[in-house]
Amino acid sequence: MSHIRPIFRVFIIIGFLCASSLSAQSLPPALKKAREERSAATRCGDAKVYGRCTLDDFVAVMPDGSIQTKSDRMSAMERPLRSYN
Repeated sequence: MSHIRPIFRVFIIIGFLCASSLSAQSLPPALKKAREERSAATRCGDAKVYGRCTLDDFVAVMPDGSIQTKSDRMSAMERPLRSYN
């Protein structure tokens, strides 16, 4: 059992090194711009921009196991927010 811990530590270090090298890779400028526009559209609820920056076959699996498609998300963005006052 005592020799398992050093092996586990080695795998953790390798994992961190791989993750840092992947994040250091540069993305094409067009992809960076589209990712930023999509994130901003999601935050602001701009369904038109979100739709332009998201693939038609996009799906997201939510923590509860439900699935949302691109059209599901766009529909949610277009609905007015309720006031809880």
